[in-house]
Formats: sequence, C-alpha cells, structure tokens
Amino acid sequence: MKCRSSLRGWGMEEPTKFEEQKRAISRFTSVFLKEHFSFSVQSISLLMDNQMVVIRVDDFLSPAEIEMGLEREKRRLIDDAYSREFDAIKSSLVDRISEITGKRILTCRFGMIYKTRTCMMTFFLSSK
Repeated sequence: MKCRSSLRGWGMEEPTKFEEQKRAISRFTSVFLKEHFSFSVQSISLLMDNQMVVIRVDDFLSPAEIEMGLEREKRRLIDDAYSREFDAIKSSLVDRISEITGKRILTCRFGMIYKTRTCMMTFFLSSK
C-alpha cells in the first residue's frame, strides 16, 4: 500500500507545476539580486504565462535615485547604468528561468518605474 501526502483533505490544494515554477523563479531572483545588487528583496511579484515571465521588485531604487530620477537626463543615466549592469550579469538568471520553465529565453528587458521605486524584468519565452 502506497501512502502519499496530500493537502486536499484539509481544504488546501497541492501546488501545480506552474505554481512551483513561479516559486522557484522568485526564490532564484531573490538570491540573484542579493548577489549582484547587494540588497535583500522585500517584495517580489511574479506574473507568468506560457510566453513570458514578468518579475516586479518593489523598493528597488534608493531615495537618492528617486530624487535624481526626477530630472530626465539623470533618470536616463540611471537607467543606462542599470541596463548595462543587468546585461552584463543576466546570464545566470536567464539560464535558470530557462531551466525552470523548460523554454528558451528569446529576449529580456530591464526597466524601472521611478514613481513606485519598482524594477521590472521581462523575459519572453520560446513556444517550446
């Protein structure tokens, strides 16, 4: 007789493969940001479907960066600096998302929303 653990009897569903993938990506992203940007993430939101993964990191920008970002030229400098840094270090994150989803990453984008201090990373997935 086989015995398997189930949460169904307690009103809780077992996580789906999709939910497990989202959790794994979120955990890895947190580690990635800690290693490369030297801060602990307070809040990560992840949206995911079969074609893309969108990672939102709240409170990414410092108060000084927010202040500087009020001026268009300085905001462009900050955006360029973060984009170059992300391009230089993104390979481990891209590889891990690809491994977790089982899909190749076609392209990815990195950007910030200054009003909310938010960083957005978008990964476009192959169809297979």
